[in-house]
Amino acid sequence: MEFNPKVSIVIPVYNGANYLAQAIDSALGQTYKNIEIIVVNDGSKDDGATEKVALSYGNKIRYILKDNGGVASALNLGIKEMAGDYFTWLSHDDLLYPDKTAKQVQILSALQDKDIIIYSDYDLIDENSNLLSGIKHRRKPVVPDNTKLGVRFEMVPNNTLFFCGMLVPKKCFSIVGLFDETSRTCQDYEMCFRLAGKFRFIHQHEKMAQNRVHHQQVSLKKTNLLLDEFNRMVSWMIRELSKDSQNHPYPSIMGKYFLKLALELKKRNLFESAQTAYDSGKQWRYKYGILPSLMEGYYSALYTFYLPYLDPLYWLRCLKRLIVK
Repeated sequence: MEFNPKVSIVIPVYNGANYLAQAIDSALGQTYKNIEIIVVNDGSKDDGATEKVALSYGNKIRYILKDNGGVASALNLGIKEMAGDYFTWLSHDDLLYPDKTAKQVQILSALQDKDIIIYSDYDLIDENSNLLSGIKHRRKPVVPDNTKLGVRFEMVPNNTLFFCGMLVPKKCFSIVGLFDETSRTCQDYEMCFRLAGKFRFIHQHEKMAQNRVHHQQVSLKKTNLLLDEFNRMVSWMIRELSKDSQNHPYPSIMGKYFLKLALELKKRNLFESAQTAYDSGKQWRYKYGILPSLMEGYYSALYTFYLPYLDPLYWLRCLKRLIVK
């Protein structure tokens, strides 16, 4: 029997008249035809410009207008309203390549387990849709891929998963819950982490989406909010990983993992999450022989005596923040 599931492409938008048509066109241009496109207007305040764009597509899309509540609330409404078996999030300023859905459904069709999340590589584009660079996932597995925790340990603190390049079974949300509506800047990262704790992820080694980089992005406009929210969220993730590590297939590497993570976070001035990682690492020290203990001691010393003002990367990050502001 042919595997032909319905895929729902949900496009949340707020004051996005400038790019919305391009996003909708890329969804309508999918070579896989068993799809629905849901545009959720999160209470735009642009004199009806965003709504005008959406309504111009008529019955080619489903259009939902709601009060403003943030992108997570718009996504959650889209998930509740979707008729599909699989979910794709398409931001109003991003684009899908035409064969994105078809190729990901094809990958699933060859698998016995259909409750697997596909994630792809992606391209970066600028405000005028010019190609900037491509992002390929070059992974150093901390946990074997045949486990449900295959990518979870690699997501902290450098999550390169792009949600618009993913295909997620709708039933996943009944297990892990919906997007966190209290998060204003990290809802995608937080959801990926929760999903990775319950479901396997499979990497598609192709670029299936385009992520637009522009000055109106929330992550660029609200830098301080992003850093504060990111710091608190990563601390929570580390505590969750500490619980997961109790069942890690290679426990001897856990001390090094958390202590090395603590150093990296401290270099970024994320002191709260760095201390959480350090505390998690200490519980593993000196448990698994000489070599692991030497590595743990090495990273523990680096963490303890690290002085950010002597690190050239510290000044480069400060300069970057000034430029962004």
